[in-house]
Amino acid sequence: MPAALPPRQALSDFLTALRKPRRLLVAISGGSDSTGLLFLLHDLVASGTFPGITLLAATVDHQLRPEARAEAESVGRFCAGLSIAHQILSWDGAKPARGLPAAAREARYRLLSEMAKAEGVDVLVTGHTLDDQRETVAMRKARSALPDSIGLAGMSGMTLYERHLWIARPLLGSLRSDIREQLRQAHVGWIEDPSNQDGRYERVRVRSSLMAATTEEGADRLDERRSESAQSAAALISAHATVHAGPSVFFSARALREPDDSLRRAIGGLLMVLGGQTYPPARERLDRVMDFLHSGRSGRTTIGRCLLVWRPEGLYITREKRDILPLLVPARQAVVWDGRFIIRNRSSKDVTVRANQQGVTEPVASSLPKTIIKHISGILPEVIGSDDTENANKSGEQVRVDCEIVLGGYDRFLPDADRPLADAIAVLLGRPRYLTPPV
Repeated sequence: MPAALPPRQALSDFLTALRKPRRLLVAISGGSDSTGLLFLLHDLVASGTFPGITLLAATVDHQLRPEARAEAESVGRFCAGLSIAHQILSWDGAKPARGLPAAAREARYRLLSEMAKAEGVDVLVTGHTLDDQRETVAMRKARSALPDSIGLAGMSGMTLYERHLWIARPLLGSLRSDIREQLRQAHVGWIEDPSNQDGRYERVRVRSSLMAATTEEGADRLDERRSESAQSAAALISAHATVHAGPSVFFSARALREPDDSLRRAIGGLLMVLGGQTYPPARERLDRVMDFLHSGRSGRTTIGRCLLVWRPEGLYITREKRDILPLLVPARQAVVWDGRFIIRNRSSKDVTVRANQQGVTEPVASSLPKTIIKHISGILPEVIGSDDTENANKSGEQVRVDCEIVLGGYDRFLPDADRPLADAIAVLLGRPRYLTPPV
């Protein structure tokens, strides 16, 4: 089991590897981890060892506690003392009664992403530590019946958010206790968030009962496997997959001669994207798909909102026809429809997008089996008038609607270890490759 890395060394290694010049947005809540992160980054940059690196900081006020605003303002004063520009970002509006931690996380990254765009920054640095990593792995392990699931690899040191912002976690190998010791030596205080002791939250319960020795070793081993698996799956897709309208994907029968782990990972990524989902199906469900493919019999099955059709020539993967709901697209706005397409309405009137009801359409290749052609035609988007009575493309007004494929969870949060597979699927479906990491 590797020893924890001293936080100053971890950040020095990060800055050394970083391509320069670079402006870094540092997320700081005022807690010990993020305060130590910003303080040590400032100290290293101020030493002159890393020319071309500049810092700015942001605190998200989730408006969940009366004292949160005053705490954010105190963080601002701390940043001013370091001559670091600082902004307070507020999560306004009603808060959900359920799933509050997840909703707060979504709001936090959205607000930080908006600030990063406005400031021309492409790297957000967060203070996640080895303690957080252990907790994450423990939570994922508790949810999985299979301890060797790739998802147990924990948080990634580099994650791409919405294709434009890299989230860097340089302290994932460092302990919170070591960060706090650095702050004590420098006589720098921090804020204790009472929610970190609230047993209603899963992470707090895990933190109090965690057995670190078992989870850290699993995280290291599984993260390496995750990267290797993504590269093998990407090579398989490049060699054996073709795309049709829908989008739908065909795997040649030769793909079944490839190692099961690579094929399973490739199919899992495609099921997430073609089904419009945020995550691939669980491993045990993918195991059933592999059993189906190796049965030697033609047939069909469904998984993750997708239909899989196995024929002598190979495997067809496409969206199921069920539960494809119509969606209003307001004028001059964009929406994600069915998790599969971004629909941008550039018209002056509202339109509705629904599953195609016009029969076989031109984009579907005539060389495909007739049953596949019919199915694919029924999952394509069709734009109609907002009153659902007329085809918008045949109405008197000129309708300007753009349609772009969404790559499931990859377009939202993409761990760098998954990038080879995400790139292969992006190229297959005609989307640009993802940004390369800044280190």
